[in-house]
Amino acid sequence: MSLKNQIAKEMLSEIPSDRIQNIDIIEEEFKKAGLPLEFAAAAIVNAWHESRLNSDAEGDQTDDVQRCTHSDRLPPCPQSIGLFQLKAPSGAGHGMTVAERKDPRLNTQRIIKEVKSHYGKHMKAAYANGERRVSHFAALFCRDIERPANKDYCWDKRAKTAQKFFPRDRVSPKSVWPWIIGIGAVLGVSYGVWYWRFRK
Repeated sequence: MSLKNQIAKEMLSEIPSDRIQNIDIIEEEFKKAGLPLEFAAAAIVNAWHESRLNSDAEGDQTDDVQRCTHSDRLPPCPQSIGLFQLKAPSGAGHGMTVAERKDPRLNTQRIIKEVKSHYGKHMKAAYANGERRVSHFAALFCRDIERPANKDYCWDKRAKTAQKFFPRDRVSPKSVWPWIIGIGAVLGVSYGVWYWRFRK
């Protein structure tokens, strides 16, 4: 079952229709990178906080000419751009243009690079130790990958939002419906055989 289909309906209804595809993009890129589904869910929660899942979102502005040169803009220009508000020229968006940071796939691929680096060691260790709560990974993602100034506030805020997005605080890799349908079919056939052979 896709992560989009596991998000609480009231939260999904708050996301503009033109941004829903970014949920799928984040999930697809994390899967391609071989990362757990829980990490993708945590990334979606953080992207909601960072940009409201808006790949064109622009954050902090700067008048620094050198920084603006690297961002393909004249002053003032945005430092933080895209789904995960990548900063450039210093920060996770180093070496990326404005257009590249506004590309949801490239933006997600760059944040995945951060997760796979030493910054993601606590996320990887928690998963290896059996942790599966989306709230825990969303909090770790904020603290270690986004790295804001106020890490305590970030931890609590992301954990609470994760529980709103995923009320069970867990994600399922596959839908249970094929199993339910399969079991129902087997029971139906078994009953039919019993009915025709023994009832009659």
